[in-house]
Amino acid sequence: MKMTLNQSIIINKLSIDVKPSLDPQGRVVYLPNPERKAYLITDSHRDSPVGFGVKISATKKTYFIQRRVSSAENRPSTGGRAPQEVIRSTIGNVSDFASIEQARDVARNFVQTMKLTKRNPNAVKREADASELTISEIFAQYRNHLMGRSKPAKPNTLAVLNKAENRLKEWSGLRVKDLTGKEILGKFDEIASRARTAAEQTFRWANVAVKHAIEIEAGNAQTQQRQPSLSYNPFSILKVQKKFRTRSELEDSYKAKGDLSLI
Repeated sequence: MKMTLNQSIIINKLSIDVKPSLDPQGRVVYLPNPERKAYLITDSHRDSPVGFGVKISATKKTYFIQRRVSSAENRPSTGGRAPQEVIRSTIGNVSDFASIEQARDVARNFVQTMKLTKRNPNAVKREADASELTISEIFAQYRNHLMGRSKPAKPNTLAVLNKAENRLKEWSGLRVKDLTGKEILGKFDEIASRARTAAEQTFRWANVAVKHAIEIEAGNAQTQQRQPSLSYNPFSILKVQKKFRTRSELEDSYKAKGDLSLI
C-alpha cells in the first residue's frame, strides 16, 4: 500500500496488529491484522524518493528503498531495452534514525548507488567492508573460526594467538590493505632483535589470519559473481624475503640452546 508517512504514524499507528487500508472515500483506516503477517508501506510524501517505505514485522520496523534497475551488461545486442530487476535494500531499523527525514536522506544515497552499480547497496557495502578489515578485526575473525570449529582450538593455542595480536597492538586499527612490505619487515626485525621465535610466531599467526579472511572473501565473491575486494596478503613478503627459519635451522637453534625436547 502507498500512503503519506510521517514519524508519528510510523511510531504510533503502524504495528503488526493492524494494517492500514483505504475506505470507500479514500481515507486511511487501520484494520485488524489477526494473522500478524508482515507488510510493506510505500511512502507517497512529496519529499520522499520513489520506492522508499517502511516494513512492519512482528519484531521490528525497518526502512527500505526499492527500485527497478536495468543492467547495461545485459543489454541486447539488437539495441533493445535491457532486462530490468527490482532491487529492495534495507536501510535500517526505524529506531536507528532520529527522524524519517534522516532515513529519506540515506535512501537517496542508496538510490545513487543502485543507479551507478545496478546492485543492492548493502551488497556493495559488504564488499567494501572486506577491503576495510583492520588487523584487530582480522585476528577477531580468525579467533572466532578457531573457537567455532568442530574441534575448537585449545586454550593454549588461543593464548599464543592473543600474545601475537598483542605484539602488533599498535597496528590494531590499521587496515590490512594499507600495510606495506617495508613496515612488516621492519616490525618483524624489531621483534626478532629481542626474541626471534616470538617474531616468527607473531607473523605466522598474522599471515594465516589474513589468508583465512582472503579465503572467506573469495568464497563470498564467487557466490555473488564479483571480484574479491581483498585478495593480497601483505604478510607474504616475509616468505619472499625468507624471514622464517627452516626446520633444520630451528633444530640447530634448539641444539645450540640445549633444548632437545623441542626438536
